[in-house]
Amino acid sequence: MSNLLNQNPIILTATLASYKAAVATSQGSTIGPLRVTKVYWLDPATIGDQAILVDPRTGNVLEQFRCEVAGQSQIIHPKVPLWKDFELLQIDSGTIEISLA
Repeated sequence: MSNLLNQNPIILTATLASYKAAVATSQGSTIGPLRVTKVYWLDPATIGDQAILVDPRTGNVLEQFRCEVAGQSQIIHPKVPLWKDFELLQIDSGTIEISLA
């Protein structure tokens, strides 16, 4: 399955350089800040696998997951819920779901 960007939740199965750039390319419009309510990592496969979301402009880590138990999904409610943009820098396995308000 490929990344599904034009829905809520956003579903990511592969790295993504910039959410806003990808959406602007497909929709031909710009979007404002994103209010993220939760980030869910479904079914990571192997202990040690990681998923890392960063701000593409600054490189700051927005959220980071590390698999401690194979197949155990994880959920995070962001400490900073307002994101200007995001990049999925790394996803070793599983699927990321980003829910927006």
